[in-house]
Amino acid sequence: MRFPPFDDRGTLTTIELEALRSMHGAFLTARYEWHSAVALWDRLDVARDLADLRTTERPPFRYYGEAVHEIASSASDYERHTALIAWRYAASTAVLGITVLERVAHAKPPLAAAAVEGLCQEPTLGQLREALSVPAADFLPARERRFGDDREEWRSGGPSCGMAWTPRSR
Repeated sequence: MRFPPFDDRGTLTTIELEALRSMHGAFLTARYEWHSAVALWDRLDVARDLADLRTTERPPFRYYGEAVHEIASSASDYERHTALIAWRYAASTAVLGITVLERVAHAKPPLAAAAVEGLCQEPTLGQLREALSVPAADFLPARERRFGDDREEWRSGGPSCGMAWTPRSR
C-alpha cells in the first residue's frame, strides 16, 4: 500500500487537522494536570500519614491533622476528576486519529464536519475497541527494500554510503 502524496494542499481537510490539533492539545493538558494532581495527592498522602502519627502524640490539638485530611480529600477528588477527563480525551483522540489515518491510508473521501464532530465526543467502549482493532498492517507502506539490503550496500561501499567498511586490525 502506498500513502497518497502529502503536498501543499495536503491529504487532510482543515476540519480534520484542526480537530486533531484540538483533541491532542486537550489530551496533553488533561494528562499534565493529572500528573500534577497525582504528585499533589502523593505529597498530601505522606503528610496525612505524618499527621496521623502526630495526632496520637497530642490529642487535644488536632488542627494540623484535620487540615491535611480536608486538603487531601479535595486533592483526591481532583485527581480522579482529571484522570477521567484525560481518559475521555485520550479515547476520543485515539478514535479520531485512527479513523482519519485509515481514511488517508485507503484514499477515502474526507470526513464530513458532522462526522469529525461526532468522533471528538467520548466514544463508547465498543467504538474504542472497533477503532483499536483495525489491522496495523493496513497502515504500513509497501517497502521496496529490506533493512539487510542497506547493510550489504554499506559494507560493499555501494551508492548509499560512499565508502566501504573494512575491519580494523589490531
